[in-house]
Amino acid sequence: MLRGRLRIPDQLRRPDRPYRFAVTTDNLSHDNPLNRLMRFVVERLWLLTHDLENRSLLGDLRERMDGVTLLHAVSAADCERCELSCGDPRFGREYLPLLNLARLFLNGGALQLTAGDMATCAFVFDMNALFEAFVVGYILRERDRLLSGKLHACTLHPQASGSLLHLAHANGKRLFQLKPDLVFRHGEDFPLLLDAKYKRLDPAGSKYGIAEADFYQMHAYAARCRSPRVLLIYPQTAYMSAPLHREFHLHSDTGHTITAATIDLCADFSDPEARRLLETRLRELLAPGVESTQSTGQPSGMGRTISP
Repeated sequence: MLRGRLRIPDQLRRPDRPYRFAVTTDNLSHDNPLNRLMRFVVERLWLLTHDLENRSLLGDLRERMDGVTLLHAVSAADCERCELSCGDPRFGREYLPLLNLARLFLNGGALQLTAGDMATCAFVFDMNALFEAFVVGYILRERDRLLSGKLHACTLHPQASGSLLHLAHANGKRLFQLKPDLVFRHGEDFPLLLDAKYKRLDPAGSKYGIAEADFYQMHAYAARCRSPRVLLIYPQTAYMSAPLHREFHLHSDTGHTITAATIDLCADFSDPEARRLLETRLRELLAPGVESTQSTGQPSGMGRTISP
């Protein structure tokens, strides 16, 4: 039995040594071209990311690849040389999608939804969850700059954590839990409830494109929590000429309102000016006691236009 590949020409040149075989074995060192390329990409991503979870995962990869040589420079052309080894059946082709992602990163490109011969893996994001996480996370992180008055003294509960309420109870059990994306709580009061919806609004529509189910859901929040204000935040789409801000007064003697508004995320938030504009917009939406400067004159319970 031989371990490796027999080099037949070399073997034939030495007929006097039949007990020794000229063989070639694979280099099983983890310090190979593919891992060097991957380590370079990991290092670059670790320097670029500002997300703590991503930085932690990349830090773990850096430790695991500590024995791999860190190259000073790697180009997309280096991926071509590694692709041959990735295509070897003995290694499997599961490395090819990772190699293609590394190539895209080194090229500064992005995946295009067009036909082609590049094999790669796909990412599918729940955009509603992503939008909610961004809005809630930004408010939590920048609360000192965004909140004023009573809201600044509130405790904030993402997904109603630590402040659970239910709509009903039966047989000693509480049912139909309410989970606003962000609850503002001050003692036993709920000055504001916030929900983020990744949906497109229609400024020309009679209901501005707000789904009835979403509005009923917000009404349930307001009634159960006795909250005077419920804020629905939507993304501002490219066809909107200006931010949308609509206030709805509920048919009751409480004076409770549900506000639907948009924020513009079509900006590079590494730019301080873009962040300043976003913070200004959020500060306006979160400010208590926002008064209308342009009322449509519609009766209570109908939409009212608020100057953005």
